[in-house]
Amino acid sequence: MSKKKNNITPKKNDLEKQKKSLEEFDVTDGKYRDDKAEQIAQARELEELLGIHEMNPYKTLNQDIFEENLESMSVSEMTDLAMHVGVTPQQNSKQLKKDLKQSFATYAKKHNVTVPSQPKPIIDQSSPDYKKTVRLFKDI
Repeated sequence: MSKKKNNITPKKNDLEKQKKSLEEFDVTDGKYRDDKAEQIAQARELEELLGIHEMNPYKTLNQDIFEENLESMSVSEMTDLAMHVGVTPQQNSKQLKKDLKQSFATYAKKHNVTVPSQPKPIIDQSSPDYKKTVRLFKDI
């Protein structure tokens, strides 16, 4: 009796095709992600120059930076921060993170520290509808 091998693993070409098709989803959602890292770096630099770390109990005014800091904190550091900002420390770390994020959002809203960015249309300038679309953005 001869045994047949089940070749279940997909071919390398098939994997590459699947990967390329999945990358299209990232492009087709309309978001421009390359700018986000640059904006966060600029916000960090500005906060460092302004001395936000000493003035603000959350050590930042940017929600993305705060969430990154929160992910890198240990439970004891989160508990210390919670007591410092007036949040009841929780036993569950997930609930503690959620409460701290909510507290940060309340702080940012209360102190009006959110800085809206200028909208940037993501349209190719060589597109025939470029001028019409830019006019729509200016009318809003």
